[in-house]
Amino acid sequence: MNRCKSANLFAACAILVFATSAAAQKKAEKVEKTPEPPKPTLVKPGKMVEKCVTLSSAQKLEYQFTTSKPVDFNIHYHKGETVYYPVKRNKTTAEADVYTPGPGRSEYCLMWENKSSASDIEVNYAFRVVN
Repeated sequence: MNRCKSANLFAACAILVFATSAAAQKKAEKVEKTPEPPKPTLVKPGKMVEKCVTLSSAQKLEYQFTTSKPVDFNIHYHKGETVYYPVKRNKTTAEADVYTPGPGRSEYCLMWENKSSASDIEVNYAFRVVN
């Protein structure tokens, strides 16, 4: 009889541990919706690279990057034919910040532009959406 109680207690504990672990994993998935890229990106001369993500007003976008040479960087979004630039940095080689969007839901794009006509620029970036 004691063995039966021990087995039942063990099973209940195992279920509790599994449920707690699953809940923690779900919470972690909610916090980071966009994985960090695995490697650096090259921006060709006269070209740009952009990475876009959809944000609601309840979310924030954490971002950081470094570059091998200065780039023009911005975060922008479109409303109809108009493009808005809430973040704009010219000739920068590094940034790290948190962007909080305005009301509503919209697609926001991080963009790096290589205005050089001579060489590739390496961009090492990371970003994530936080609830």
